[in-house]
Amino acid sequence: MSTFTIPYPEYDIAEILQKRFPKKENYSVAIPLSRQQKYYDLLLVKGEKRKTVTIQVKSSRTYLSQKEGEYRYYSWFNYFDIKNNYSDFYFLYMTYPLFDKNYKPKAKWSTKILVFTGNEMKKLLDNVKTKEGKQERFFSLGFNEQGEICGARGFSHLQKKDYSKYLLENMFEVIRKKF
Repeated sequence: MSTFTIPYPEYDIAEILQKRFPKKENYSVAIPLSRQQKYYDLLLVKGEKRKTVTIQVKSSRTYLSQKEGEYRYYSWFNYFDIKNNYSDFYFLYMTYPLFDKNYKPKAKWSTKILVFTGNEMKKLLDNVKTKEGKQERFFSLGFNEQGEICGARGFSHLQKKDYSKYLLENMFEVIRKKF
């Protein structure tokens, strides 16, 4: 018998979705039993309508900036290709440490979760390029605890773009309308 586990970002997002899309409204969050499932990590199901939304979760390492600058944190995502747009939504999950203003060690963490439709994610990924215009292998988003989230690595050839409108708390209605 094997043990079934899922990565924490998927678990956390499933829990958030269960709270915002409750069973009393006939919603359910489903997780594929195969961890090698291609194209989606979670399903959000609306029972009586027999409708399903597919979700792919991408999680990032997050680094503290080593130099004084615009952002305190930088995510680090591997570039991924979307040939056939099988997922309705892509969730970019970023965990980062919180620090006490008096520099006392704290074991607190916070998250930023960006949500893009399949077409929005494809457009974002199509813009991930090196300064020479070649496909970049990684991309990064810069952010602070409060405020904007902007493209960093992979986006230097573009004008600064704020992705804050894609924060999960701003996207629940977009997800709901998919049903």
